[in-house]
Amino acid sequence: MGNVKELAAFVFIACLLVGIGLSMAISKSEATYQTVEGDIGYLMNTEEIESGVFDRAFDADFRAKVRVTEIEKVESVSALASIYENGERVAQYSLGQLSFDEQFPFNSEYITFAAGGLNGLAEDGEGYYWTHVIRIDESSLKSELDLTNEGEFTSWLEYEASAVNDGEPVIFGIGVIEGNDEYQSYFNDRDEFYSWANEQEKIVTFELLVSSSGVEVESWDHRDDE
Repeated sequence: MGNVKELAAFVFIACLLVGIGLSMAISKSEATYQTVEGDIGYLMNTEEIESGVFDRAFDADFRAKVRVTEIEKVESVSALASIYENGERVAQYSLGQLSFDEQFPFNSEYITFAAGGLNGLAEDGEGYYWTHVIRIDESSLKSELDLTNEGEFTSWLEYEASAVNDGEPVIFGIGVIEGNDEYQSYFNDRDEFYSWANEQEKIVTFELLVSSSGVEVESWDHRDDE
């Protein structure tokens, strides 16, 4: 009888310890995977982004995964890159757009964005040639962007937890070409981003856009007019 009581006490203590351990693990997980929800979704932690989005290694890369909370709203998914000089956006490049309607509805909980750059492909060059991918379930859209004439990164920054709001671009990566990397705020806080960007001579941003409208994202470069 004594052995039965001792065994029961041991099992109780073991279960208690397991419960405490799980509780701590969940708390740690919640702290690690912070989310900031928007009206259409939010960016997930980089550790939750699957590997294998690219089929080769890159000198620099940015990745983002959106968990869509309002699936029925999505009519377009876009990716773009912008170049800022002293806080002014001087160029914007469309990296691809997927459109959806009643005939081809959006029906995925996740969207993955990835941009990978190879440095110095041009002769005596130091800029990056980029491959960009938008993946939804088993389908993907790939595009190329030549920024080899823009210069080499001095540093790059990946996103923090960010809300994804309907029709609002969200930065998920920044490449600093001329400036510093002392940026510690949410990338989708535009006021703080512009304040920081004003102090940088030249940066590149990689952004995503999830929208309930099919407005086309255009490419342009104001420097061509100078």
